[in-house]
Amino acid sequence: MNELNPRYSELPELHGMIQKLIPTENPDRSGRNLFWIRLDESGEGMDMNAVRETMRDKDKRNKAAAAFRDYAKQIDRVVKLLSEADL
Repeated sequence: MNELNPRYSELPELHGMIQKLIPTENPDRSGRNLFWIRLDESGEGMDMNAVRETMRDKDKRNKAAAAFRDYAKQIDRVVKLLSEADL
């Protein structure tokens, strides 16, 4: 893309930084973000039956909430990276 417009020369570097914050590899080939795979593997998945069970179980609910808070922090870092980029 930076061949088309040198202004976009930062994109590959930004992509690398974002990939470190929010890995998107999907070892189960489902197309899901690694965050969702890990959430499912820990038993706090987003299947509606699992959600009901998680919301009724304080420990599972706390684990899910912690995972979402951590993910939100990573998203905040991505937003900061993008806002600081000269694009």
